[in-house]
Amino acid sequence: MYVKSYVSGKMLTHDPMFSRSYDEDPLVSKQIAVNILLDLFDVSARLLADAGAVVTPTLLLSARADWVGKNRPQRTFFERLSSPLE
Repeated sequence: MYVKSYVSGKMLTHDPMFSRSYDEDPLVSKQIAVNILLDLFDVSARLLADAGAVVTPTLLLSARADWVGKNRPQRTFFERLSSPLE
């Protein structure tokens, strides 16, 4: 089973040329398999739960107002990292 992605070029960039390019690209599939979405959800939950096991210094870049990804889980992940460097 597949679901249609709600992500459009306007959600990814403010540049009208790149937005249009994304929307018109025949290689960008708008269909996402449900099993892939479920796996992504499970892996993201596991990643948040296991963030303390990451001891490598990590740089996390996050948009302030992101239409695609939520900021709170990204902050939670970063706060749970165990790197000795801040």
